[in-house]
Amino acid sequence: MRWVEDLIADKPVDAPALIDHDGTRLSYGALRAAVIDGTQALRALGVQPGDRVVVVAENSALMAVAFLAVAGLRAWCVPVNAR
Repeated sequence: MRWVEDLIADKPVDAPALIDHDGTRLSYGALRAAVIDGTQALRALGVQPGDRVVVVAENSALMAVAFLAVAGLRAWCVPVNAR
């Protein structure tokens, strides 16, 4: 989806993008790389636009990366909190 690209593009690479409750920090550069890696992994698994992808994780930077990677493929992220 274009909004995913717009959200993380053209931002200073070292600027903070995410800080979760545990203090995990991701810069825009790290976020961009993680989303690209996630998108490629999901694509390799056969995820296509319109598919539903269940993501089981606690509220964290990882959940945000997974959501953006799924959305980047125009698939539906179905988040399930692991707690």
